[in-house]
Amino acid sequence: MKIIYFFCFSLFFNLNLFSQSDTSNIKSDYLETNDSNKWALSSTIYLSLAGIDGVIIDGSHTIPIEANFSDILDKLGFAAMFHGEMAKGRWILMTDLFYIKLKKGGSLTRNNVPVQLELEETIFELGGGFELIKNPNFNLDLLAGARFFYLCNTVKDEDELLLEKKLDFIDPYVGLRYLLQLKKWENRIRFDVGGFDIGSELSWKFNVLLGYELNQKSTIYAGYQAYDVNYKKGDFNYDVLTSGPILGLKLNF
Repeated sequence: MKIIYFFCFSLFFNLNLFSQSDTSNIKSDYLETNDSNKWALSSTIYLSLAGIDGVIIDGSHTIPIEANFSDILDKLGFAAMFHGEMAKGRWILMTDLFYIKLKKGGSLTRNNVPVQLELEETIFELGGGFELIKNPNFNLDLLAGARFFYLCNTVKDEDELLLEKKLDFIDPYVGLRYLLQLKKWENRIRFDVGGFDIGSELSWKFNVLLGYELNQKSTIYAGYQAYDVNYKKGDFNYDVLTSGPILGLKLNF
């Protein structure tokens, strides 16, 4: 609920800021980059400095999981993070990939005792949107789509194998995103909710970003992002929040 309150507060604050802005803040390239007859393409490579916090329940085993970014980075095997968009007129197509794999021997904390973790996680998103409000300074988008989750977890302590589980599922989602542009600066907030017992019981994604336009072709971002997934099937429950700062570079084509 805190995320929802923060989203509403941020949206209200920036709507108020927008109402006090004037046309001198309009980006000079607005008319050049918003031709409704052409597709506008962009790709963003980003780095998530996230930690994880949650619990995995498998039958009689309840495994609290907690790790900050430095714990994950120390045992990182490979990671890939990418976001792409196509826009024409008021319509938007988007995709997002988050992939992370920890090396064997990675360690996390269970009841303040180190446990061995092998982790592979893929979150692939495909969706679209429609610009409900579109003008030079401010956009508000309605979003809908689906996210594919693939999770492979092995958790061991010194004495026993606590968990060895692979699962995959698809979550539909709906959400809102807004963009506020003031000269070379921009602020973005996105919140969506999904699952609805179709894939997971409930999942949501939230991010808030501050961007600075280096030139017409590139923008750098810094902000915060959180994913929360609560998946239940039989006596298995995966309820984990992945959250932390993010950095990104967007290229326009």
